[in-house]
Amino acid sequence: MKYNPLTLSFSRDQEKEYKKKYFKESVFVFRFALLLAIGIYFLFGYLENISTFEYRILSNIIHFGIIIPALCLILILSFTRIFFNIWQWLISIAFVLAAAGKIVLIVLMPENPAYYTGLILIYSAGYFVFRLRFIFATIAGWITFLLFNAGILFFANVSFNEVLTYNFFYFALNLFGMLAAYNLELYNRKNYHLNTQLDAKEAEKLREQVELAKKSVEFKQNFLANMSHEVRTPLTGLIGMIELLKKTNLDNLQLDYVNTLKQSSENLHEIINQVLDYSKIEAGKVKLDNKIFQVQALLINAKQLFSSICDKNISFEMVVEREVPLYIKADKNRIMQVINNLISNSVKFTKAGKIELKVKHVSSDHLSKDTMIKIEVSDTGQGIRPEKHDQVFVPFAQIDEIDTRDYDGTGLGLSICKKLVEMHGGEIGFYSEYKSGSTFWFTFKANIVNNEDIPAIVKRDEPFDTIKNLKILFAEDKFVNQKVISLMLKSMGHEVILANNGKDAIKKYAEGDFDLILMDLQMPVMDGIKATQTLKAKYKNLPPIIGLSANAFEGDYRKYINLGMDDYITKPFKEEDFNDVINKFFKYSNQ
Repeated sequence: MKYNPLTLSFSRDQEKEYKKKYFKESVFVFRFALLLAIGIYFLFGYLENISTFEYRILSNIIHFGIIIPALCLILILSFTRIFFNIWQWLISIAFVLAAAGKIVLIVLMPENPAYYTGLILIYSAGYFVFRLRFIFATIAGWITFLLFNAGILFFANVSFNEVLTYNFFYFALNLFGMLAAYNLELYNRKNYHLNTQLDAKEAEKLREQVELAKKSVEFKQNFLANMSHEVRTPLTGLIGMIELLKKTNLDNLQLDYVNTLKQSSENLHEIINQVLDYSKIEAGKVKLDNKIFQVQALLINAKQLFSSICDKNISFEMVVEREVPLYIKADKNRIMQVINNLISNSVKFTKAGKIELKVKHVSSDHLSKDTMIKIEVSDTGQGIRPEKHDQVFVPFAQIDEIDTRDYDGTGLGLSICKKLVEMHGGEIGFYSEYKSGSTFWFTFKANIVNNEDIPAIVKRDEPFDTIKNLKILFAEDKFVNQKVISLMLKSMGHEVILANNGKDAIKKYAEGDFDLILMDLQMPVMDGIKATQTLKAKYKNLPPIIGLSANAFEGDYRKYINLGMDDYITKPFKEEDFNDVINKFFKYSNQ
């Protein structure tokens, strides 16, 4: 610890911090001491005022005209910003002024021992009560000592023995107070320095822990990204081949085998998506993408999902309250993700009966144009045991016993739904009767959209019937993906020209020859991003370039769009996924 041995001051920056801490710790005690001092001076001034002696007026001037107003002024100043910088000087001046008042009374009435005692109390208060630092207390103490001697020797009729006696007390008190103040402040500063070092070590330790946590999260994110890419790549071939296989002539047994393969691959795909979604939410990397859409679109998508996954004797009903706005602004994809999860669970746990989807209006604020919507998914399935109710939204929890489970799942779906709903400013819950069924519900906030604010593309109800057969330049380095995606595109009526990497794609591209470029992002020799940027720098009238990658983390879409892609598809994808993307660029009606 480096400090000045005379003033005990630290180096500039550390002294600045110490003064702040010392002031913060001292200001309450200081104000309380000031109030006590004001009260004591007022009391003794009053007592002297009612007694009969010749210097009553002077005593009143000293007590009520100088000392008490000065102390009151300092107390008021202690609540101002400027006080922090001058408070030690002010206390020192007040110390000397109070002592000088007593010295004047000692000079006038040297035979009154009360004033000598008062001076001793002022010394003690200056050193130990008013939180004066050592250097200020020492200077004020010795100035007071010199004033006393000057006054008593030159202006008072006091014997030398009496002067010597009182000087002994004041000198000893000054030395004692000075040394005590020195040791107290030194101890306080050492304690501060030690705590600062401990705080620094704790802060460093905390920084190390945060850094370790960040590295751990980054490692997990990179690991999941790599695993996602490596798993999605063969899964692209698997799902693509299953789709193509279903289009061939199959007997009933073969079709059953293919459907089983399809269901298993889609389950695997969903598990991968849930693990990635949960990881993204846990890392705080999920952001809502609010867009205008028609509430009816939620019902259409829900009906399509139910039709694609339900092969049991279950009816599906949908109800929308009239009060629900026709158009809203929210994150349609995330809301649909929650609905899909609830419908999938209902189908999974319902053997027969019905599933019902209800969209309800909860409240609206026409001033802010905010609305709260409630969606319920009810089923007549097996319900949930009462003892399992508190585990429903817990990550990785299962409502069936691990050894007797009849249904697959990661246990992440509902916990992901809970997080997404909370991000929308809503709540999620359920009520269930075992063996009788369940109703899961959630609410979300959205913005009511006026008709004039709705984009024309959202208002359009007329569907496009056909999509133009396209000539596509497809850049992909992996043979399986080349084969599967090419066959899929050709089965849809498109012509496909293959390129093995980005450099090969640039070489094969000729202006006006292609309607679309499908560009894988991770390729040897030249990756898809570099190839896209090179093409856009070289040609002015390029067809749409669609990025293709197994990366599926939050922000990937925007990142690749910012890097030059016109759109982006995540592997593995189905025909409808591809059509959804290219419909943005190529739509033709039969008219």
